[in-house]
Amino acid sequence: MDMNAAYQLFIHEVFPQAQIIIDRFHIVQLLGRALDQARIATLKQIEDHHLRTYKVLKTQ
Repeated sequence: MDMNAAYQLFIHEVFPQAQIIIDRFHIVQLLGRALDQARIATLKQIEDHHLRTYKVLKTQ
């Protein structure tokens, strides 16, 4: 199922006994988004844009 909270509420209303299962694709997608947010936050903290670290993080 999609990770959208609205879907979860809807599913529980229509199917009260349903179990919500998250498949591997959505887990990997969430992990990728979290890593990307951490990468961007790190980029924003680096002031010197000529550093190798900045360039490596920027191209990911």
